[in-house]
This record gives sequence, structure tokens and C-alpha cells, in this order.
Amino acid sequence: MFLFGVMLLRLGAHDRGLEVVRGAVADGFTPVATLARHRAFDPVRRTPSFGLVQDEARRRTQAAQALFEAGGGAELLGLPAATRLN
Repeated sequence: MFLFGVMLLRLGAHDRGLEVVRGAVADGFTPVATLARHRAFDPVRRTPSFGLVQDEARRRTQAAQALFEAGGGAELLGLPAATRLN
């Protein structure tokens, strides 16, 4: 669904595209780096709606990271502290 939303954005259907992307994030897909960098989001990047989507993706990513860390995931995988997400 996320990619469908990106395609809608690229076609100029900004409201619908952002709505589809918002749904993908709400369903658990959290492409924080893509939201921050992909040029398909340039037309909507400064809108309040996009900011909310980006904030939700960041919040979900941080929550998943916290669960991973609290559950000993990094140690289980043998990840050194320098490679962990911040």
C-alpha cells in the first residue's frame, strides 16, 4: 500500500496518496528514511498532514526499537552498541 501511495503522489494525487501512505504507516510500515528523503514526498513535505505521518512513523520506529532493546534483541543478535539505532 505504501508504494501505491507513493505512485499516487508522483501522479499528482497528493491528498489521496498521502492518505494511502498514512494508512500504511498506521498498519505498521514505518519507512522513516524514505519519508525523510524520497523526492515523491517533496510536494507534500511541508504540509501538516505529512508532518503527522512522519511523526507517527518515527514514534512507531522508536517504540519498536525500545521493545527490541528491552527484550535483549541487540545482545541476542550480538550487535555492538555502535550499530544500534538511536
